[in-house]
Amino acid sequence: MDAKQEAIVAEKKAFEAVREALMKEHGGEFVLFKDEQARGFFSSHRDAYQAGIGLFGPDAVFLVEELADRPQPCVSLTWELGLMHVVR
Repeated sequence: MDAKQEAIVAEKKAFEAVREALMKEHGGEFVLFKDEQARGFFSSHRDAYQAGIGLFGPDAVFLVEELADRPQPCVSLTWELGLMHVVR
């Protein structure tokens, strides 16, 4: 596992430790999570992701998670940046 993968795993672990507490005040919102702490809450994944890029840069490791009691979908950076398209 490379350094970025390790950083993502560490951020996810830290996030999961505080998920329930964050949900009490921000349920249904999207959290921008970096350096093991919430950095902001947003009404959409896109807004949180754009804030993360603006604050930390495109090469930074950060999480955007929905504060919900349902399984979270995996989101690809290439999908978010519009570099990947579905051809039918």
